[in-house]
Amino acid sequence: MAKYIAFVKWGLLALDGITFLLVATVGSTTLTQILSHPIQWGTLLVAIILSLYACRCYDFESLSQSRKGESMFRVFIGSSVAVILVGIGTLYTVPNYLRILSKIEFATIWLGFASIASLARWIISKGLRYLLPCKRAIIVGQKAKWHPIMMEISEKLVRKLLPVAYCEPNEKSIQEAINLKGQTQIIILADSSFSSEEGQTSLISALRHKGIETIFLPELAEKYLGRIPHELLMEYSDYYHICLSREINDKPQRISDILAGLVGMTVGMILMIPTAIAVAASSGFPVIFTQRRIGKDGRIYTLHKFRSMTKEKPQEAAFANQEQSRITKVGRFIRKTRLDELPQFWDVLTGSMSLIGPRPEQPEFVKSFREEIPFYEYRHRIRPGITGWAQINFTYAADVTETRKKLEYDLYYVKNRSLLLNLQIGLKTVETMLGMRGAR
Repeated sequence: MAKYIAFVKWGLLALDGITFLLVATVGSTTLTQILSHPIQWGTLLVAIILSLYACRCYDFESLSQSRKGESMFRVFIGSSVAVILVGIGTLYTVPNYLRILSKIEFATIWLGFASIASLARWIISKGLRYLLPCKRAIIVGQKAKWHPIMMEISEKLVRKLLPVAYCEPNEKSIQEAINLKGQTQIIILADSSFSSEEGQTSLISALRHKGIETIFLPELAEKYLGRIPHELLMEYSDYYHICLSREINDKPQRISDILAGLVGMTVGMILMIPTAIAVAASSGFPVIFTQRRIGKDGRIYTLHKFRSMTKEKPQEAAFANQEQSRITKVGRFIRKTRLDELPQFWDVLTGSMSLIGPRPEQPEFVKSFREEIPFYEYRHRIRPGITGWAQINFTYAADVTETRKKLEYDLYYVKNRSLLLNLQIGLKTVETMLGMRGAR
């Protein structure tokens, strides 16, 4: 299944490149002229590709949403952002003799590319439902326990992974399930007790020799859900304790944070000044809101944000949804666009926060969550972030249940943190802002 998904993603990338060249040659210039200005045209193409990625236009799951028009809308928004940004940069900051396109030509390429790329994704999404092979899976574990997770994974894969049976974690039950169901392509090992069964290694080798793929459910869930479900944390607790306890090298992240903090404070001033004026004009001073939060290794620090609520402070810590009445009109806007978080670049510079990491929580909440939610403490092994994996994939938590779900994304990030994952988060934060997915 992974090979098919990778093929679809790379195929889309190649198709977008061809579409871009086609639209450019038809709408404004010739292939020879494009090749004679590789930097200018390359910048526009890379900007479009990155913007589409930021809007999840290369996510396999988004293709299944084309029937609702969401995938087409994402292509339109992504290409619009790229063309507008590059267009403004080219038309107003580059000398005339270096410009490769006029305003009309930019508009022609934008509309042509957005239309063709959207139509291509709609066609591909329909084709996937008929052409992509469906894999029949036997799950080693209890149906009542693992079926919800399996169905969620199946939905992510456009129902191309079909759980056909659940069996006990022993060789006899697995063989019986295979003989009963037939044409099984994959065995998913959900129950951790199977790993302690004698002969399990030889069984897995025998199954693979027959062409039956075997995979542990934690690996499958992390890969396609982008989180570590609570049930798997508890089932494979020893494994995850080891993974989440490993030594973390923070130096590369800290260097990138300092650079990001300097750029954020410098460039962000363009937005900070009007935001501060708007906050002051709507509800007076102070414009900066400060609050104690829990940072790396459980240390308390002071967080800085633009004030989005009225000035009176609550008597005790409260979830975001419990303070809706205190949000001002300007505050509602700066929360949705994440402008309220710009002062946190200062916290990044001082080392209290990182550009990317789990959302910082109030000490009162952390004390309670540590007692109620297993593995919660591991999210504090790294600095909290302005944005993060949980922030772009889940909403603000409003109770313990939602906090437990959000922790699944936080722990996935702590376990799998890398430069590539940080790049994904940074790009997709743009989609979060454009989609107006801010705080409650």
